[in-house]
Amino acid sequence: SATASSVEGSISRGRVAGTVRLGNNAGLWTSVSGAYSPGRNFEFSELAGPGFDGFSSGADGFRALTVQGRGWWRDVSAQWLLNTRVKSFPFGLGGTSFSEPNTYNSDTRGLFELRYDPRLGSRAQLFSRVVFNHYSFIGTTVADPDMDGLRASTREEFIGNWLVAEARVAVTPAPWLRLMAGVEGQVHFTVNQRGEAGASGCTMMNSSACLPELYLPPRPANLPTTTRYYSTGTYDRHPFQIVAGYLLADLAFSPRVRLSAGVRQDVYLFAERTLFATSPRV
Repeated sequence: SATASSVEGSISRGRVAGTVRLGNNAGLWTSVSGAYSPGRNFEFSELAGPGFDGFSSGADGFRALTVQGRGWWRDVSAQWLLNTRVKSFPFGLGGTSFSEPNTYNSDTRGLFELRYDPRLGSRAQLFSRVVFNHYSFIGTTVADPDMDGLRASTREEFIGNWLVAEARVAVTPAPWLRLMAGVEGQVHFTVNQRGEAGASGCTMMNSSACLPELYLPPRPANLPTTTRYYSTGTYDRHPFQIVAGYLLADLAFSPRVRLSAGVRQDVYLFAERTLFATSPRV
């Protein structure tokens, strides 16, 4: 199937989706959708003055893409999702220029999950999954020219990649009782942050003022202040792991009276320290 639509005259959307049956216990479903807006015109008359007439034209635009789907075969299934969005701003974010196309945020989020959920007899079932997750954020800003004609700019990045593995067993020893026990592990192997500042509009006389310099990670204490601090591969890195286990009991005293009780123990493993968190539930 395919659909297309327009919202408020400036946003265009489209989607294509399809399902394929591969027998009674197998199939595939997927969808691809997108949206686009060239932006709108805004008036900020209260901010009008020298260098700005109060109009922000063709701003607030964005573009977005989403891909998702699911496939299954007997007790095995997989699902995936990827969403990305780039958004500009109609106003002077953080003192930046109005209607500046290079002041924008870019967000991307994705995952791929593989599951195996077989029954273990008539009273028990195994639920297991492995998931790869990804996120990334990029934010850039460009300021108005200063007295020397320089336009200060910043760029910030946040990137994360992690794996999740979980297995739990559910047992129903009686019609009124369901017991569950599970373990989970997470490995956040990419937890990176980065921030840099620069400028544009330099001439040969002041070209060094436009060279980018990092402000995240913080400048090393042993680096002289007269030395430029910059490297394309330098990030503030903080990988960590999580290990957890949990127990849960569901009791049905009657069709209208039910009780669920359990406990979960999490252990957070950071390079600097280890933290413990216990979460009871009733």
